[in-house]
Amino acid sequence: MNTILRGIFYLQLTAMLVATALPKSFAGEKPLPFHGSIQGIEVADVQFPKLFVDATASGNATHLGRFDLTYELEVDLLTYPFETFGSSVFTAANGDTITTDIVGRGTRVDPETNSVVEIHMITGGTGRFSGATGTFVRTYSLDLITGATSGSFNGVIVLH
Repeated sequence: MNTILRGIFYLQLTAMLVATALPKSFAGEKPLPFHGSIQGIEVADVQFPKLFVDATASGNATHLGRFDLTYELEVDLLTYPFETFGSSVFTAANGDTITTDIVGRGTRVDPETNSVVEIHMITGGTGRFSGATGTFVRTYSLDLITGATSGSFNGVIVLH
């Protein structure tokens, strides 16, 4: 349990450090709180020692409103906690998008559930999110039997 808590702490600390560095990088641009909830389904393809995940989800967030989400992850099955990396696209109801790069860790809670903590670095977007930057931490539970996910995220976004 201490290893799990330590891993979550380090991921959250990294996200906070990145988030506090962002406002200094963009003089005159104000970081805005960015948070929301997400529910979705992950489909996994095991190609040992990797696990490839494709997912679709939806949720509600500040600055996005109702959104759809797609993401792809690669999971290293030889590490524990499981190390993940990938990318995502958040699509607002009007079609504007936010893109992110993802790094994270997943830990087994019980035989049927993983707990996942991810850091998302905003790499841009379209429409009102064109040139957006920022970072946020997403935490969620993954049902290993059904692929269902449920969780939330919290961080900052800088709109240009």
